[in-house]
Amino acid sequence: MWKIIEKEVFSWSLGILADDEKISRAHQTGINLANAAKDIQNAQYIGDEEICSHCHCREFYFAKNKEVICCQCGIIGKIVLDGDEYHFEFPEEQLKHAHDTLDEKFIHANDIDTNNRKAGALRMSEKYKNRVAAYKSFITGSKPQ
Repeated sequence: MWKIIEKEVFSWSLGILADDEKISRAHQTGINLANAAKDIQNAQYIGDEEICSHCHCREFYFAKNKEVICCQCGIIGKIVLDGDEYHFEFPEEQLKHAHDTLDEKFIHANDIDTNNRKAGALRMSEKYKNRVAAYKSFITGSKPQ
């Protein structure tokens, strides 16, 4: 499983080298990551709390079927307003589908294998071969004079 220690965003960072505060924050983030790496088993998230309690993201996809999906870890749940604060609720079984867990890595690897097998079978079909031939005959290279 990945460990998220801190989340820093430096928007419009082209001028960061001239901004002492941002350089100091970036330096401290590096120190925090190095310290976490010294004892990764006990490393904890130390950044600001965000909406997703699993990966600490604040970006979500609101699907038409009323599901809410965390854009970073992929967990499906719902956004709940609690007083003046929003938080993300999800069923515990969703954790095995989070992109940063070992279980999900195996699910993803199996998906890739399945898709590669389907693509391989498709490449052997006459329909695929005919379509590739049609594109090759249609698309021609050009060279400026």
